[in-house]
Amino acid sequence: MMTTVDGGNVPASSNCISPTELLDPAASHVPRTARVLVFVVLCQGVQMFMSYDGGAVPASLVELQKMAGSHPWSEFELGLLGSMDKIGMVVASVPWGWSLQRFNAKLLMAVSLFLNAGCILAFGFLREKSWMYLAKFLIGVTQALQGVWSTVWTVTMAPPDRKTMWFGLGAVSAGLGNGIGYAVAGFGTANGLPYAFAFQLASGVLGVCWIALLFFPASWLRIRLPTHEEDARANEVEETRHREDGRSTDDATSETSPASSPATLQDLKNMMNSKVYLWTALAISLTMFEVSAIQFLWNRAFTEIWPGLNINFVTLMSLVVSGAGGGVGIAFGPWFIDSRGGFGSPPGVIRTIKVLWYFQLVAALAGGAGVGCLYGKIHTKQHDTGEWGDEWLWMLWISIFVVIAAQNACVAALCGINVEVIPEPSRAFASGTEMTVRNVLGYMCGPLLPALVMSLNSGSEKSWQLALGLGFVLAVNAVGIGLIGACSSSATRFLADQQQVAFGKLRLAFQAQDAVALRRAVDFAKRVDLEALDDGRAVVGMANQAIGQLCAGQGLSQTLVLTGDQEELHAHASQLEQTVTHQEGRIRRQHLELERLRGLLS
Repeated sequence: MMTTVDGGNVPASSNCISPTELLDPAASHVPRTARVLVFVVLCQGVQMFMSYDGGAVPASLVELQKMAGSHPWSEFELGLLGSMDKIGMVVASVPWGWSLQRFNAKLLMAVSLFLNAGCILAFGFLREKSWMYLAKFLIGVTQALQGVWSTVWTVTMAPPDRKTMWFGLGAVSAGLGNGIGYAVAGFGTANGLPYAFAFQLASGVLGVCWIALLFFPASWLRIRLPTHEEDARANEVEETRHREDGRSTDDATSETSPASSPATLQDLKNMMNSKVYLWTALAISLTMFEVSAIQFLWNRAFTEIWPGLNINFVTLMSLVVSGAGGGVGIAFGPWFIDSRGGFGSPPGVIRTIKVLWYFQLVAALAGGAGVGCLYGKIHTKQHDTGEWGDEWLWMLWISIFVVIAAQNACVAALCGINVEVIPEPSRAFASGTEMTVRNVLGYMCGPLLPALVMSLNSGSEKSWQLALGLGFVLAVNAVGIGLIGACSSSATRFLADQQQVAFGKLRLAFQAQDAVALRRAVDFAKRVDLEALDDGRAVVGMANQAIGQLCAGQGLSQTLVLTGDQEELHAHASQLEQTVTHQEGRIRRQHLELERLRGLLS
């Protein structure tokens, strides 16, 4: 098909790029409505009910003890049961990331979701401890794929202006699912419903999501967009089929062969070379450490240090402080970062990291204030403070609220940046590795490290041990300032490297005299803020002028070279102000007219 542009006949598919594709690369492959549907069903609904058992199991412990009869659960056995899914996720995260690079994402998702629903259903009926351990372990193994896939898919498919918000909503759905599981299991068993009911409900919802998944095209679930070269190869295959069997190209089914995956050693090299990836992985683990450690210590610490408090009141305040703090952070952080341009480009990554540094500073200051409150309480010797506590208690709860809010404000952007800075072919493997680090340093160390601190002071009073454990957890927030500071330095170096890559892309595109390559190189140059460098604006201007000439069917001017001196470059840059705007305006109008005609024909 030939389209006349400014008097020259050029192939529309090779010389014209939709403006929508430049703003939202996934738009030309998967409609936005389809992406929203996948996000709601698989990234929100599935995530919610995969996190459901994290609340349902703790709420069912009393009922489990009743059913155990003459073989009661020990505290260690109950703790091990609660951690078996995390152990499964640690074991499976990296293998799932490796598999996503090499096998069909829809097939893997369908198998894992089906097995997850089955394991959750079985867990509700099992009574033998060994089988319950195994079922819980397999629940974690099958949940790990969802975490890896949803992270990489969101980076690839989320609309750029909503990327941070989509990551934030993932955390909301996980917290909401945890709360729903706790409520259904707790209130259900207390009011006569069988222990298995809560898990039957979760399994049924996941079964509905699995059926919906079967109807989604595989192209909607892929975690890597085809490159321009892969699209061209796919078109060549279709042309060959058309010539061989006489079918219309429009009727043929287009399939893009998956690009060969890099070796695992190359994936590891990509991760180790990206310091931003390493620092953000540690920062994500810090947030998970704070959340899990505070939850682990909450009831025991506050009932021991403030012995007059009622356990029901303490539990209620745990839900209020943690839930409200997390909700405020998740709502405010992504919104604020998106309002400043998001992290969809290397300059955006640097801007976002600067914002995250201030969030971590707030968390560190609030953590320090919390340590001060604990110190004040322990040294005032006011043991009988009544059922409502004292000023130290309420100031400590406010400090913890701020810590949880500030840490949760960072999570969405940290997860997005962590994947954004990794080359696309290695993202699935990198996401699985990050999830492993998160589970080990965050969720597992959350209960273990403060317990170690308390055990080193086992000769002290119980209230003093718990105060030391909680104070240690709050003080660790200061580590976040150093992590994000190091991440900022690494991101600045990463941007400089990407700007040099942009110069190289432009040089090669000039040599090839390819309008598509030039347009893509200019788009990449703008993403890495090349125009902020000396001569960067001039070079980008020359490229825009060259695009106008090529789309007009003209050859490149012999004076358009990248080896001229600075004065010559700036002279060419001034010329584009009068020519490029006119050329691109005409191209845009013809593109809109083409779309209108296609709409009439359809």
